[in-house]
Amino acid sequence: MTKRLLLTLLLCLILIAPSSALQAISIPQGPSSVPTQHEAETSLARFFPQDTFVFVSLRTDLEHLNGLGGVITKLISKLPNAPAQLPPLPTLLQGALGQMGIDFQGEVLSWLGQRAALGVGNLKALLPENPNAAPLTPDQMPLLLAFEVTDKAKAEAFVDKLLKIAAPRIEVTKNAGEVTTWEAPGLPIKVQLDSSSLLIGTGAGLAGALTRESKLNTYPRFQNTVGLLPAPDYNVLVYLDTPQLLQLQGMLGSNPNVDLSIVFALAQMGPLVLGGTILDERSLTLDIVQAVSKEAQDQFKLSGSKPINLDLAKTMPMGTSLLLQAADMPGLIRASLGLAGAMLATRGQNPDLLADQWKRALEGVKASSGLDLEAEIINALDSDFAMFVGYKPGEVGTSPFMGTIDPSAKIDMSMLSAGFVAQINDTAKGEALLQRLITYLKQAAEDNPELEIGEMDVSGAKLTLVKVSSPTYEAPIEIIVGYSNNIFLIATAQMLSVSGQVGDTPQYSEASAYFLPNPTTLWFMDSNGLTLFMDMQAALGIATARVFRNISRNLMSTPSPSDQNELAIDIAAHKEAQAATRPLAEAISSGSITTASSPTGDAMIRLVLTLNK
Repeated sequence: MTKRLLLTLLLCLILIAPSSALQAISIPQGPSSVPTQHEAETSLARFFPQDTFVFVSLRTDLEHLNGLGGVITKLISKLPNAPAQLPPLPTLLQGALGQMGIDFQGEVLSWLGQRAALGVGNLKALLPENPNAAPLTPDQMPLLLAFEVTDKAKAEAFVDKLLKIAAPRIEVTKNAGEVTTWEAPGLPIKVQLDSSSLLIGTGAGLAGALTRESKLNTYPRFQNTVGLLPAPDYNVLVYLDTPQLLQLQGMLGSNPNVDLSIVFALAQMGPLVLGGTILDERSLTLDIVQAVSKEAQDQFKLSGSKPINLDLAKTMPMGTSLLLQAADMPGLIRASLGLAGAMLATRGQNPDLLADQWKRALEGVKASSGLDLEAEIINALDSDFAMFVGYKPGEVGTSPFMGTIDPSAKIDMSMLSAGFVAQINDTAKGEALLQRLITYLKQAAEDNPELEIGEMDVSGAKLTLVKVSSPTYEAPIEIIVGYSNNIFLIATAQMLSVSGQVGDTPQYSEASAYFLPNPTTLWFMDSNGLTLFMDMQAALGIATARVFRNISRNLMSTPSPSDQNELAIDIAAHKEAQAATRPLAEAISSGSITTASSPTGDAMIRLVLTLNK
């Protein structure tokens, strides 16, 4: 019975979830200094204790439900065998709740305000201090649901009906008044309703809401982190107090080799806040922010991230389907090794393990080839660098990855182009890097007849042309290498025949409107880029299935069918997978991921996926 009630309540929240300010209610609460633009998303935080581990705030208004339904309908319509027309989301919710005997329009939306929230209390409260102690009862778990209410009488009628549906054989005690409460012996759920809010929670969860102790909305770490969110408002906001994971006694005390100074520095990384919204009615947006203390920045070498020069991204060739741009390769490596070392330290391992392995790898490369990878290449990439891929999908059933399915198929790279571009302002470093690479290629060509090295002149710039031939290729692959005007380039030769730049495309223009200010890294993708991932996944999926199929046969001594028959089945399955996924990719206009740092070093990430009109 208890499980049924819990599931019913959670189902109601999930179905009506996915907007604006909530009026004050008659329980103790302190003033809020959360930035005004995020008051709607965080107003329900006043019911949750300061040490709440997870807080989720959701829009529940009809306008949002209709907008969300439109996006879902657009995506579903691209799937194979999709219905010709989908009903609006509120209608679907009406049907889903109708099966429980609840009228969504008349009995839920009639009183439900614009936001609902879910919270889980302090992580320590969910775990017994003594491992041998009895597990917590459901009533002791700090869980709470909060809803904005616009009509108390209708909300009261809804709760009465909900409890009868969920727990028909349990006697419920109801105390009606200005504040109405419901509770029942043996039920872990308690309910409280007043003129502006409905609270449903465990005994511990509701007690946390009613206490006069400090609440989450007045907690400086909560306020400061939410204040980093760049958009004015969000449909969903998630707060996760990640430092609690590191402050658990079990993690800090179970391993004597754990470096507590590093663990505490990690805890200073601060909570995570995620905000999801739909911008301009078709751009699905997820913002992730984390406040990072100066101590953590220094400990893990996170400070000093360089903003990238977006002018470099715009100059990638027309037809670029995937683009990654960053800056300061030496700094990125230092930060990565610092964070990886911190993760090792929290498990009681040597934090310098990966750094030592990296050092030995560099020494190994130098010993085997004479190349000082760090001095000659990595340190030269201290400014902007970018990698790009262009993809022109062929008809369904074709792919550059067919060789993973049919070993006899020749690799056709005419659909793919790729390149690496780096801005090296130190001319001596740039020319030295070029000469080192050319020397290495010429040495490799001496022992490899499939590798030819030549030169070509393009608009007065001398480039090295590398031609790679193989019986497994449909045609030789040509690669150009050069350094001119402080730009170092390695790319397939197809880019020379392309006119125009990616910055001139409507896909890049629309994506750039959502970039974070002064980004430190950029990922860009158009629909062909998504098709590339899907085509790759389709081919690898068939190849992986074949491996497991052969393993199973060997274990069970099952006779193998005809190779040609099986190959035909695999090729047909690959074609079917492509046919199913390509329409979904065509629904996407562009996608981007940008990262940035605040002036004080806090971390921000934005992910955007824009649908076609």
